[in-house]
Amino acid sequence: GIIIIIIIIIIIIIIIIIIIIIIIIIIIIIIIIIIIIIIIIIIIIIRKRRKLKIYKF
Repeated sequence: GIIIIIIIIIIIIIIIIIIIIIIIIIIIIIIIIIIIIIIIIIIIIIRKRRKLKIYKF
């Protein structure tokens, strides 16, 4: 009985660790996507400003 309880506890711990790792990976991916989107927006704004400067002169 004790061995079964220990095995169940180990399995639960492994599942929790896997879930935490998956959550961390998802958070990292979301952060990377947000950073990429921000960089793209900045590039677009810079290009638009450059185009506006060219049109003004």
